[in-house]
Amino acid sequence: MPQGEVGLRAAGGGGGSGKPGYREARRARANQVSPPTSVYRASRRHRSKSPGHKAKKEAKAAARREREAADARTVAELSMYTATDNPFNDANLGSQFKWVKKAEKEKKAGMSAEESARRDVIRRQEAKVRRPSPFTLL
Repeated sequence: MPQGEVGLRAAGGGGGSGKPGYREARRARANQVSPPTSVYRASRRHRSKSPGHKAKKEAKAAARREREAADARTVAELSMYTATDNPFNDANLGSQFKWVKKAEKEKKAGMSAEESARRDVIRRQEAKVRRPSPFTLL
């Protein structure tokens, strides 16, 4: 190797080409003051969307609106049942359900209506406490 080349490499030169070496270039970049991020944000280019992107997005939104409208119509149809006109043919659809046989059985057992109601409340509370949460692990 010629002696001049060794001297350039020792000084970090780019192999005799007159360009700065890797280390010098890296040091120069490290010493530069970077502009604030707002400058980067303003100068950053945004990805252009494909021509069909907007149409596809609008079609998806229209489909969602149509599906929601269909769901709303279904709910409205279900809530428009009357006691005489319903798919269950139940004339007592609007009234609260009562366990008549249960009440008769408790009456035969000598239980009062208040005592029966109190037992039902306790039974509901116990069922609520025993019901496992869907978020707990078994």
